[in-house]
Amino acid sequence: MLTQDFLYQLSIKLQPLPPQEKDKALSYYAELISDKIENGEQEQDIIASFGNIDELAQSILAENNIYPKAKKKPIHPVIIVLLILFSPVIFGLTVAVASVIFSFLVAGFAFSLSFLLTALALALGGIFSFFTSFFVITANPILCFMQIGASFILLGLAIFFGIGGFYIGKGIYMLTSLTANKVKLLFQKRGN
Repeated sequence: MLTQDFLYQLSIKLQPLPPQEKDKALSYYAELISDKIENGEQEQDIIASFGNIDELAQSILAENNIYPKAKKKPIHPVIIVLLILFSPVIFGLTVAVASVIFSFLVAGFAFSLSFLLTALALALGGIFSFFTSFFVITANPILCFMQIGASFILLGLAIFFGIGGFYIGKGIYMLTSLTANKVKLLFQKRGN
């Protein structure tokens, strides 16, 4: 094989490379061959020393983080026929599974929201109880201190329910995000 044939075949196999990188690789091998010819080596021996041109091209592509796509296998006709026949069942099951997942997520968000609303109600009750306790301080000091204690209990419960609602909501959000990413990856794989 002569230099021009070698460079032509190599350029065809390096098509996935950006033009600048492809020209750089071809220039490198053209210069390398030229230098070795000047040193007295035979052109065919130089080109043979590079080895298999396919392997050489693969190594150049790999150095540039470009890997050839694997060829997709065609789907067997029997599988296509079965998919067509059972598509109503598959579609129905897919809708059912999606509905169940969606209902669990909505129920989880509602549960989280109920915790947060309970926390808000407890906090408002605790604040209201704390400030109204001062109206009974002259009439019944013991009742006033009991009401202040009850208001602190309500505020503590509000914090407990608020933190619980926050973490339940955060968990449901993370679960929703994870599920959405899995579904997205599933459709991306099917699209490629």
